[in-house]
Amino acid sequence: MNVINLRDKVKYGYNPTVRFTKKIEDSGAYFEQNMKARLVEIQDEHTNMCAFVFDIASFKQYNQALETADYYDENGEPCLTATQSNNAPNKVEDIYFMYEDDVADWFDIVDDDTSVLFNHYKCNPAGKTYTQWLEERVLKLEESVV
Repeated sequence: MNVINLRDKVKYGYNPTVRFTKKIEDSGAYFEQNMKARLVEIQDEHTNMCAFVFDIASFKQYNQALETADYYDENGEPCLTATQSNNAPNKVEDIYFMYEDDVADWFDIVDDDTSVLFNHYKCNPAGKTYTQWLEERVLKLEESVV
């Protein structure tokens, strides 16, 4: 899937969890291979690129376990992780991608409950926004419980 296709899904409420590939380490961002984040926004920046905004708050401990010691200490030795060197982001991290990039080169979309629901919505949107469709499903579930 290219960046434009994913951007269009995110505009309609799709916020998948992603697992980064080895290539993400070439981006200069905090992420390393197998780290996870939730894609929460895509901002159009220029005519040929956009910024992906990743929320990492719920994956902080998971990601810290995958950090490699590639930050330098006061002696010039690469023995600190991003967290130990205070270079790890607290909540969000932005990464810029070209529109023609294939997102599969940079990360895999992890099949989670959000993805499953969004896929159900795409099969039967009935002229509603994703939020309207979700609200309708919640109301139906509440009615069935009563």
